[in-house]
Amino acid sequence: MDLGLYATIALTLFGVGLLYRVAGWFTRTVGPAALSFSPARRLAGAARGIAEVLVSRKLPTLAWAFLADVLFHRRLLAESRFRWAAHLCMYFGFVALILFHALGSVVTARLAGPDFARLDPWLFLRDLSGALVLLGALGAVLRRIFTPSPRVGTGPGDVLALFAVFLILVSGVALAGAKIVSPESFQAMADDYAGLAPGDEDYDALLSWWSVHYGAVAPGPVDAETLEQGLSVHEASCRDCHLAPASSEFLALAASLPLASRAEALDRLGVPNILLWIHILAALAALALVPWTKFFHIIASSLSVLANAVMDPETSLPENIATRQALELSACTRCMACTAHCSMAPAAAWYENPDILPSEKLAHLRSLGRGVSGGKQAGLLEGVSVCTSCDRCTVNCPAGINLAELWCSALARLTDEAPPEPTQAGPLGFAPMLLANPREAAFLSRHAARLQKALCPPAETNEPLEATSGDREARDRLSAAALSGTFSRCYNCEQCTNACPVVEEARDAAEDLGLTPSQIMRAVGLGLPGPARRAPMLWKCLTCYRCQEVCPSDVAVADVLTELRNQAARETGKSAPGPKAPETTGARP
Repeated sequence: MDLGLYATIALTLFGVGLLYRVAGWFTRTVGPAALSFSPARRLAGAARGIAEVLVSRKLPTLAWAFLADVLFHRRLLAESRFRWAAHLCMYFGFVALILFHALGSVVTARLAGPDFARLDPWLFLRDLSGALVLLGALGAVLRRIFTPSPRVGTGPGDVLALFAVFLILVSGVALAGAKIVSPESFQAMADDYAGLAPGDEDYDALLSWWSVHYGAVAPGPVDAETLEQGLSVHEASCRDCHLAPASSEFLALAASLPLASRAEALDRLGVPNILLWIHILAALAALALVPWTKFFHIIASSLSVLANAVMDPETSLPENIATRQALELSACTRCMACTAHCSMAPAAAWYENPDILPSEKLAHLRSLGRGVSGGKQAGLLEGVSVCTSCDRCTVNCPAGINLAELWCSALARLTDEAPPEPTQAGPLGFAPMLLANPREAAFLSRHAARLQKALCPPAETNEPLEATSGDREARDRLSAAALSGTFSRCYNCEQCTNACPVVEEARDAAEDLGLTPSQIMRAVGLGLPGPARRAPMLWKCLTCYRCQEVCPSDVAVADVLTELRNQAARETGKSAPGPKAPETTGARP
């Protein structure tokens, strides 16, 4: 087999894939504002931004991000010490193997000479690096088996990556172990360096000495005199290259022990040569697949962390923001940290929409960025619409992806193309996003008007939806009260709605209740207590205080509803009815 041909094919596939991925960063878009930037302008903007960082005060920040976040995975340490340790083992182990083993003839040979593979510390470093990678990969497998969180998923990309790692390492270790005990390998070495052949007295003596000190397999018992003779031959012919003790290659030596009794049979079957080609082809295949598989996150995640460390959403070029968002789509490792911390994740089953989960939204955003929708726009729109903007996904992302900004851009793009659904549970969640990303303000403003109309339809008198002076006075009264004024703390996590027994028993929440508790909090927060007072939910509330008890922001939800009922009663000149008698109030629309 032609190794040079396979290496050329692997490097070609790697290069083509790398160009394809990088080109995607300058051509794909997330938000509608990015559509106005050509790839050439985005490429020029990236070059300008990099040059400005390299000559600015941001350079130390960039260096610190590289050291802390890229090399030592500081963000991952904050997420999980176990995952951090496993990733560091694989990261530094693979870097050492690539530099000092795979590229040994280029790097290590210049430091230690052409016989580096048989010298310390390089022989020890080879096995230590392999052991670190195996330990890290084993940790990744155990985490997926024993993790207590059902939200930590394992996709085909994870399986392929772990299989490739184990195949490369296991074949390499088995190859080194098989060569230790291989009679053919020893015979070739003795012939090349000592001019000895089987049957020579010095050959048998050298083999005996190597069986004791280097793990070779001797055909019979070894005596002291033979060992002394073998030492003399070793010092004359082998010592200059084989200075490292056998314990240096501890991993290969351990692999050789179960193979020793079958050494001759393995040679007859050509097992060492088979293992050699498996190891080489697996390594070349992994190299070729780097840009096309999850392996690419090694490059994309590092660049995402560095870009977010020095880019400012307020001052950076808008074309560079668009490029960074496209980069972030390929930086996701599907580690599920965003989903594990999402405040809306517990409600995903209630919505019956997996796009509520940040990890699923990001996967579909990647398809949308490539121009492949797959019929996911409606689910994705709901997923970004009900986002509470708590920013926990962004804070906890090990790859440093600005997820909150991605949701804002996706919301602007999707809602500019499709009308919102009135039954969405979080249609007023656009407000904090609008403030967070003024670049998409025009698109989100149109979205806001449609969503307000869908959520709070005008009364039969066709009164305008805009907040009136009466609404402002009502909101001021709510704000002034010690308990009901807490509505301003609401960040739309929906836990009050999830805990509400009235919502749970409703046949159709939109039809039976008008607004859910969380929607009422958002309506009041937007200065629209009038539409909130017309919601049948006010009069169906059981005042059980479950909503108030589960609120993580200590919003007095039940007290806000009580104050709204009192306001509605004062408006109609009637006493506030009991929770089960909405037909006597005249307050339903």
